[in-house]
Amino acid sequence: MGLCRCVGSALCLSVCSNKNINLDLLRQREILLQSVLKGCFGGLFCSFDPQANYVNVMRRANMNVSCNCGSFEIEWNTIEPSLVARVCGCDYCSSQKSEYVSDSSSVVTFKVADSSTQNVVTHGHGTAKFHECKNCGVIIVTSEIDGDLYCVINAKALDIKGYTLDLSVKNYSTESVSQRLLRRKNNWSKAIVCS
Repeated sequence: MGLCRCVGSALCLSVCSNKNINLDLLRQREILLQSVLKGCFGGLFCSFDPQANYVNVMRRANMNVSCNCGSFEIEWNTIEPSLVARVCGCDYCSSQKSEYVSDSSSVVTFKVADSSTQNVVTHGHGTAKFHECKNCGVIIVTSEIDGDLYCVINAKALDIKGYTLDLSVKNYSTESVSQRLLRRKNNWSKAIVCS
């Protein structure tokens, strides 16, 4: 099963037609593709299975959330049907009671409306930045990898509904820096900071 980001029907047709996709079915979904917005928000994803010769169009879910005091604003579009939050077992994350969610096929855009409430903390290897709201706790964790910014967001602090909690506490203390960065690159959402 492959995944192609559809930012417009012409692109989707050109990408999917190279995968032996039933174009009649794809054209039937044209009305859905017309609703695609430019950029990374409001888009559709097509999953395709060349052996089954079908296309499944999934709509991205827009999630606009903020911390309780409104200092951090986050827009997140995910196609993940069931988000699973992870709990890090390090002393810092345990003290914050953070529950982190991400979707590696998505982009998170975040903005700090009131910079006087933001505190950025690093720990250990210094490969991640913990963006804290002085009123609400850790909101988002970012990591720059190969020139791209990745993140996980704290679902608990943002009062995100409908996720399940993985009850196994994660211990990443034995990872090398390269293992840690690779795990983040494969599992975390892409991130964009708005000023």
